[in-house]
Amino acid sequence: MNAWRGVATQSCLAGVLVFTATGATAYETPTHDQISGLAAERSSLDVTLRESLGLSRGLSEVVLRQRLDTWLREGSVKEDRIARYLNHFHNPTVESWLGAGYFGNVGQSAILWGQNPDQEVPSWSWLNVRQYYLDALTARRKGDRDQALADTFEGLGRLIHLIQDVASPARRGPRLPT
Repeated sequence: MNAWRGVATQSCLAGVLVFTATGATAYETPTHDQISGLAAERSSLDVTLRESLGLSRGLSEVVLRQRLDTWLREGSVKEDRIARYLNHFHNPTVESWLGAGYFGNVGQSAILWGQNPDQEVPSWSWLNVRQYYLDALTARRKGDRDQALADTFEGLGRLIHLIQDVASPARRGPRLPT
């Protein structure tokens, strides 16, 4: 009799969990902003900027009238604008990654999109963001270096956004841009 009571209790608990659970949804814009800011704060980026690149204020360094951490956060928010959000999905169960985007062929897989230097102008692919970083270190004119550094951090924010979206469970479709 006690065994039946245990099974009945477990079944009831399972039923309650199933019928009261809510679906996972995509991150909203403020969430991308917050996650990106916290990721930057908790990483070694601030120390690296100070000690290896000589930016005495680290993430608080102002470049083109805006702090570097703000450029990063803005990039993570801007990535959902226009039609870019159609490229924020990846279905690992398909045979070819060319069909791993939203509904198979609407948009690219987020993994391919993040590496595609031919996205649009300007491109925020990993390849392009690395070039912006190199330009930030090597450009002859200070204005060009500053623009490249701002682009580097905006690009990092955009790439972080892709990782956040792919990590969000149950991404079923694009969220309309805000």
